[in-house]
Amino acid sequence: MRIAVLGPTEVDGASGTLARRDRVILGALCVHPGEPLTAEQLAAALWAEEPPKSWAKVIHGAVLRLRRELGGDAIETTIGGYRLVVVGDALDSALFERLVAKGRQLAAVREPERAATVFDQALTLWRGRPLAELGDWEPARAEAARLLDVRASVEEDLVEAQLDSGRPVDAVAAGRQLVAREPFRERRSA
Repeated sequence: MRIAVLGPTEVDGASGTLARRDRVILGALCVHPGEPLTAEQLAAALWAEEPPKSWAKVIHGAVLRLRRELGGDAIETTIGGYRLVVVGDALDSALFERLVAKGRQLAAVREPERAATVFDQALTLWRGRPLAELGDWEPARAEAARLLDVRASVEEDLVEAQLDSGRPVDAVAAGRQLVAREPFRERRSA
């Protein structure tokens, strides 16, 4: 099973298998995987401040459908809520951050070619705005902003790794695109 949130929420490469409500609930559980969320928090992610009277049944139904899709052990019921249980690199945002850490370690020990490869692998996981279905829920907005900032930093790390590995043509081309996209990021202009 592979859960993708670095763009529209998908399971195993298909967003069409989940209804919008189910994608929102899954995305909310992915904001801080492994940490429990109350049913009220999930309702806030789905409806902001005005959930319908049947909100508890809707949340329960979404969790049941997600368990069918992901496997019975993927979402654990906790005291007062639910918790997403992910194993290894099943969540693309976790894989992204693991690859970023690995690339930065490689860059630190002066292996820029390998670092560039790993940074490129990390960036290929992106398919759009992270946690796209949760734009009205503050915890998801904050996590999406954090992930976008890490992505921007990795794009810059990749350009530096390309320069350090003797690939100035690739670095200059990528650097120009980055500056054109965000001209006020200091590191990009440098």
